Amino acid sequence: MDDIRRLNALRARARAGHYCCGRAARRTGDARVRALLERTAQARLRLAAAIDAFLTSQPWEDHSRLAQTFRDRLVCLRRRLRSMLVFDRDRHALHWLAGDTARLRHGIEICRALSWSLEISDLLTVQLDELKALQRETAQLAQALRDDAATAAETLALP
Repeated sequence: MDDIRRLNALRARARAGHYCCGRAARRTGDARVRALLERTAQARLRLAAAIDAFLTSQPWEDHSRLAQTFRDRLVCLRRRLRSMLVFDRDRHALHWLAGDTARLRHGIEICRALSWSLEISDLLTVQLDELKALQRETAQLAQALRDDAATAAETLALP
């Protein structure tokens, strides 16, 4: 039953991350950041859908709800309130995405490590690999944006 609780919590974080990535993608100005956020939102939706599919295939009582839970809404509302206080949306979106992806990846690794089920482990391995690739791409894009800002600052400093 602990596996089910961990999977429900992971599904809630993946769904909330999907909603927040979609919202951040609509608010950002840089096309590269927007594309990365949209791909990350889709990866999180696939993770939540895979967990939903696994949970609905299990014979337990009320663990296979597909509707948005109160926990999903609470996590998303908390993230929305935090994002309203930010001024530099592109840089904040990448910073948030890197941290949230790392936390989600850690949650997946915990679920895989503590689960006795090979089915859960196999299900989460594919999603973990996809999140690792997106995490590397996020770091590369953040570095590219820092380099672009440094180049723009040097250009403006020339006489």
